[in-house]
Amino acid sequence: TAAANPDPAAYTVPAGFSHQDVQNALDKVRMDTTGKLVGVYLPAGDYETSSKFQVYGKAVKVVGAGPWFTRFHAPSSQDNTDIGFRAEASAKGSSFAGFAYFGNYTSRIDGPG
Repeated sequence: TAAANPDPAAYTVPAGFSHQDVQNALDKVRMDTTGKLVGVYLPAGDYETSSKFQVYGKAVKVVGAGPWFTRFHAPSSQDNTDIGFRAEASAKGSSFAGFAYFGNYTSRIDGPG
């Protein structure tokens, strides 16, 4: 069963399933001056993204409907796309839960160690 929005008054919801829709929701929470918005709820669905979401300015809670229900996909027309969330130090205390990522890496890229 998909998890519902934990608090519709405190968690904004993206207008759609695009990368820009999710980034706009993250920005809405970051720029909220009322103090009422604490996070973004990601409804069940498939989200395609070809870059990282930027989280900065304050702690944000990002919550999906569950890993079987809220799914991010790298574009199938690309290879080795760097996707995910990039949380800056100014977003210390942010949390991310309830979603899954499906990448398109075809090459193993080891670090310098």
